[in-house]
Order: sequence, then C-alpha cells, then structure tokens
Amino acid sequence: MPTSNDEEQIRGKADSVMNSGRVVRSADAAYFIPHHGSALPIHDLKFRQFVASICRLAPNAKITKKVITVIEARAFQSHEVLRVVQGSDAVAVVNEERLWLLNVGGQVFEISPRGRSKVPNGSHGILFLDPAGFAPVPLTPEQEAWAGAGGSYLRKLIIDRLPPPAGFLSAGEVAALMIATWFTAFMASIVRGKPIVLLLGHAGVGKSVTQRLLAKAFYGPTGNTTGGMKGDREMKDLFAGATHKPVIFRDDVNRMKGDAIDSLCQIATGMTLDISTFHETLALSSFEVLTFLVLSAFKPTWLGRVDLMSRMIPVEFTSGQQTTITEQQRTDEVLRARGWIWAETLLALTEAQKLAKPTSPSPTRFDDWYGEIHRVMQVYDLAVEFE
Repeated sequence: MPTSNDEEQIRGKADSVMNSGRVVRSADAAYFIPHHGSALPIHDLKFRQFVASICRLAPNAKITKKVITVIEARAFQSHEVLRVVQGSDAVAVVNEERLWLLNVGGQVFEISPRGRSKVPNGSHGILFLDPAGFAPVPLTPEQEAWAGAGGSYLRKLIIDRLPPPAGFLSAGEVAALMIATWFTAFMASIVRGKPIVLLLGHAGVGKSVTQRLLAKAFYGPTGNTTGGMKGDREMKDLFAGATHKPVIFRDDVNRMKGDAIDSLCQIATGMTLDISTFHETLALSSFEVLTFLVLSAFKPTWLGRVDLMSRMIPVEFTSGQQTTITEQQRTDEVLRARGWIWAETLLALTEAQKLAKPTSPSPTRFDDWYGEIHRVMQVYDLAVEFE
C-alpha cells in the first residue's frame, strides 16, 4: 500500500514532467509533444521513455506508470484545449486571419502574408499529428536555401518527365495542371471544394507511374496508388481513405456504379460524412471529408455523367519517347529528393501568400481553390498556362 511519502514523490515527479511544457490536451485526450516529430498520445512508448529520463526511473517500472496516470489527470486540468488535426486535415490549416500552419514531419511553420517562421507544435491552438501513412520530412537549412535560389526537383524529377499530352492541352498547360495537382494536396483544409484530377490514356502510357511518383513525394516510401473492392466495399474503402488522408491516388477507375459517382461528386465539393456508429443503435459518428482525389483511367464508362465531369480536370497523355530510366530508379530519385521538394513547396506557399488572391473569371464551386492555386501559378510563372 503506497505511503504518503510515495504519493508525494509521484506528485513531485509528475510536476517535473508537466513543467517541461510538453504535455497538452485536446477535448478528450492528453498528448506529448517531443523535441522532434508530431505529437503522440500520452500512452505512447516514447512518452514513457521521456518521463523515465526526466524522473530518473526505469521506463517499465510501476512508479513510472503511476506518474503517467497523475500526469494525464493533470493535463485535463488545463484550461487550454487544443484542436487536434489529423487525417485529411493534417497538412495545413488556416484561420480567419489568413494565417496557415504547415506541418512538415513535426516541424510546424507559420505562413502569412508577412512571411514564414518556425513555431512550436500546439501554436494557435492547433496540435498536429501525422497523417496516416506519412513519413516525416526533416527539412534542413541547406534545402531551404537551395529552394530559395530557384531550384526545383518537382519539375526536374516529375513534371519535366511527364508523358506527352494528348488532346487539346499543350505541354505547358499540362505542366501547370500537374503542379497545381501537387499543391492542391496541401490545401485539404484551406479550401473545401477541390476538383478531381483525372489522368487519361491507354495502358502503359505512364498515368499510374505519375500517380505513384507524386504519392512517394508526398507520403514517403509507403506512398502508392490505391485500388479497392467492388460494391459496398468499394464505397467503404473510398470513404475510409477520404476521411484519413489529405490526398488519394486511385488508379484504374474505369467502372463505377451510380452511388460511387454520387459520392465522388460530394467529395469534390467537400462534405460531412454522418454514419451510424452501430447498426443496432442511433448513435452517430461524423467525419469531415476534405480529401483531394487524383484518379486515372483507360476507358472510363462513366464519362457521360455530366455532374461528375463538371467537377473534374481531365489530363490526357499519349505515348512518348522510350526512356532508359526505370520506374524504380525514378522512385529512388524522388525519395532522395523528397526533402528538397518539400522545401520548394514551403517556399512557394510562402511567396504565394504575399500575392493578391485573384477571383475566378467565371464563378464556380471551386472559386476558393482557383484563387489559392492561381497565386502558386504566379510563383512558377505559369499563370497564363493555368488559365
């Protein structure tokens, strides 16, 4: 049975951890903010190790677990309740003052028309957790300086190697749309309505390769295209991804039923998904669906659905010159350059914030998206091609 001295010792050690300023709370959970990386639940092993190092205890000792129990209770006594952002809301957030927070693997950057600065995770009431499947991107001063000098691995490794365009779009227009595709992935919570990008072309032209390279650049080694089952399972897989990831790359979407098409229309304009928690009860769970979709198809049978096509940007490719670089080699190059691509992205978003936001030439449901992306296009000198 613990003595009063034991309890006093536990409270004292809990005070030492709380005084570090690294324990915070949301409305329903306590979190630990490490020196590097995004926030973690308080019961994560890394927090137990942190407590053990401060209190000079063994991580698995009973007293360590008791100290954590006290810390969790103390966390909920805090008056500051942080908003946890995860899933499709986890890359960038915006408040009413035109201030963005960008989470780059636990390094949080504040971006506003005045410029950019690094701030602690938890600033402005926002606590970042990493998106599902996201590998941290540790940015270095060297990478940021290189991007500031005008370097662009995004162009060199992905955009400049796109398959030749087919149809009515020029190479410059396709380049602008694919750069817009990359930056839209960072705007999940900045703009609610985002058009779906549809890559078209015959088998082997490079549609899925382009999707996979963008996925690797964004998520890291685990980034990839997704497929899915059919019928009800197809819908469940689609919405599971849409509520947890900022961007989804889905290939071979050649056939879709009417309910799947209706769902894509809703996702494009932004929606709240309300579902029953259990079939036997009336309990309700709500999810914000703010993801961005990049699809590919060979011969889609649903092109006649005008409502869906009005929410899409089709980009058609054709066969080009043969290359000696394999997909694996291209993937390795993109993964090695991922930090440089993110540094370039961070700089472009910062410069775009300093520009006036234009209005769409013809009002649509995607006006906010158009205004934000148009500013990025000005940074890349592609505003004319984007029009």
